[in-house]
Amino acid sequence: MKKSIIVLISSIYILSILFIGFFGMKMTSYNESIYPTEIKIENVVGATYKMQANGMQVITYNFKEGVDEKQNVFSIIYHVYPDTTTDRSISYSYDKDNAPISKIDDKNNVWVTGRGGTSITISVNSRPTIKTEFYLLVL
Repeated sequence: MKKSIIVLISSIYILSILFIGFFGMKMTSYNESIYPTEIKIENVVGATYKMQANGMQVITYNFKEGVDEKQNVFSIIYHVYPDTTTDRSISYSYDKDNAPISKIDDKNNVWVTGRGGTSITISVNSRPTIKTEFYLLVL
């Protein structure tokens, strides 16, 4: 009886090694997606950024007449919260027909073409409901 139990346990052990060797074990990694909760404008370089009492964000830029197009530009510095967000990419939306800007490039530079004003919305690509809106006033 003792010998049969040892043979049975050793055969189960050998069969389990053969079974796992034949079928294999699939290792999977868990990649958690952390979604953004908030986006804020931290600073504006080359223009004036102001948060008004009613919560409206306003960026004021003084347009320079008679200079090269490359001199009428300012940069927006923003931050996506939390810091561990998986996808931090953003997109800008504004009225392209009536805006006093020609483009907003991938380095967050705003290229100003004339005087006027427009509303610009920055939204996070992974969760478009997370966004911030500001008014650009070009004097």
